[in-house]
This record gives sequence, structure tokens and C-alpha cells, in this order.
Amino acid sequence: MLDWYDRRYKIESDSLQNCIERVVQAQRKWVSSKDARAQQEAQSRQLQNLSGLDLAALEKWRVVAIAKEARLQTLVHAAERERDDQRLRTTEAQRKLRLVERLRDRKRSESDYILTKQLEELANDSHLAAFSRQLAASRQDV
Repeated sequence: MLDWYDRRYKIESDSLQNCIERVVQAQRKWVSSKDARAQQEAQSRQLQNLSGLDLAALEKWRVVAIAKEARLQTLVHAAERERDDQRLRTTEAQRKLRLVERLRDRKRSESDYILTKQLEELANDSHLAAFSRQLAASRQDV
């Protein structure tokens, strides 16, 4: 039973690690997109000979780039929610594993206590039997 909880915790931990990696990848894509847009806008500002058509095309590109960033930011938020949900599942699996481990340890100590008590009783009975034999032998000698 403990093995099952241990495997479950490891599966949830691996899944959490995957979620964290997805968040990092989504954040990198989002930041990369923002940086590329900022760089392109900075370059376009430095150009001197821009026609009205160039400015219109740059504005359309800017709108598309901002929309792409918004989609990427939505993906980042979704990945973060998934990571947070997975973190809760991982924590719950870890809590259950620790509970089962504590139950196993408690049963083990109960068994050890019972076994020790039985051994003490056996030693007592053995000692009393030996004492009884010695007493009976000493009475026969008298």
C-alpha cells in the first residue's frame, strides 16, 4: 500500500515539474515576443524616410504583435493555473504518503511493544518455573 502512495507522489511530482517547465517556456515566449516588438518599434523610430504606407504597415504589424503577446500572456496564465493546481495535487499526494508512513511506523511500534511484552511475560514465566523447581527440590531435601 505504501508503494502505491509513493508511486502516486512521484507521478504527481513529475507532473508538477512538467507544469513548471511549461510555465517557464510560455514566459520565455511571451518575453521574447515583447522584446522583438520593442526592438522592431525602436528600429522603426530611427528610420527617417517613412511613407504613410510604411507607417500604416508598421501599425498593423504592431497590432498583430500586441495580439500575439496577449495570446501568449493568456497561455502563461493558463500554465500558471495548471501548475498551481498540480502543486495542490502533489502536496495532497505527499500528505497522504506521509500519513501512510506514520501509520506503518505506529503499527510497527505497536507490534514491537506487544512482542516485547510477550517476551517479558515468557521470561517471567520461565524464571518463576525455575524458582518453583528450586523450591520444590529444596523441600524434598529437607
